[in-house]
Amino acid sequence: MPIDPLAASVVDILGAVGELAAGAGRRFDVPLLVAGLALHLLADVVRNGGWHTVLRAASPAHRALRLRDVQAAAFAGGGVSAIVPARAGDVVKVALIRRRLPDARLPTVMATFVPETLFEWCVGAALLVWALTAGYLPVDAVARAPGVAADHAVVALLAAVGVAGVVVAVGLLAHRLAHRLYRDIAAGFAILRHPGRFVTGVVSFQLASRVVRLGAIACCLSASRLPGDAAAAALVMAVEGGTRVRFGPATAALRAGLLVYGLPAAAGSAVSLSAVLAYMAVVHSMRTAMALLIAAGVVVTTLDARSPRAALDAFRRLREPAVEPLPPEAPQGVTAR
Repeated sequence: MPIDPLAASVVDILGAVGELAAGAGRRFDVPLLVAGLALHLLADVVRNGGWHTVLRAASPAHRALRLRDVQAAAFAGGGVSAIVPARAGDVVKVALIRRRLPDARLPTVMATFVPETLFEWCVGAALLVWALTAGYLPVDAVARAPGVAADHAVVALLAAVGVAGVVVAVGLLAHRLAHRLYRDIAAGFAILRHPGRFVTGVVSFQLASRVVRLGAIACCLSASRLPGDAAAAALVMAVEGGTRVRFGPATAALRAGLLVYGLPAAAGSAVSLSAVLAYMAVVHSMRTAMALLIAAGVVVTTLDARSPRAALDAFRRLREPAVEPLPPEAPQGVTAR
């Protein structure tokens, strides 16, 4: 029978990961690498607890949502995002959440992504400010002049405030355009009306996730024979995978160049380009394979889809509007008014 193109691409990715894993045993400290990958997975599990809090706060109907349902949706979406660009994973997350909460409004579920990532944006901005002011990232000669580093800090913080301002402006515009849409979107921001609960139920999970991910990066760096201290791990978190704030082109070559430039300054020891490329290739490939396997397991168990084509059909059915039940027929001899 013909092989589904998506299935073939997944098989090719897993085959390439297998080849990398065979070479990793010779170049990498395998126990440390496994520990780092396990900590990356644990960081995702911890972080998803914050989204669970945001979703439950959106409306009383959402309080029946279980943590395992949120974990399943988040990991399924993460697996899709690993191979499909343009935030396709968020569509999968929303579809699976609405499967558990059929009455949930689509704008409300989508709006929960903003409070869920608000703290991430602030931490990302702080990491960039720290990396710039510490001289771990390449800047031009003018930016290195005294007093300009503070300007970078102010610009980064103003950018974070600007994002929040845009969110508020969009909410106000939605209110003017359509009161129902505004009400649905505002429900997704409900957690922000309770600062104490936002800190204890969202920020705490994300902060703990950051700490765990910092340990994961340190383990993976050490496994790759690269400096694995706290400063080096924080720099890697700022440059590549651990932050929602990303650099412009965000290409692998750019990230590798930034790490080759910044790691010696952060760790005080020289690093080689080949070691950085090996770290990026192996860790990224292994994490992608983990995301794909977990997402496949979630799709099979949740949607009972045994193939990529069946999964696509299941997601199409999730997007179909629910059919309103027909009113009961009047008994014979009785005329309905």
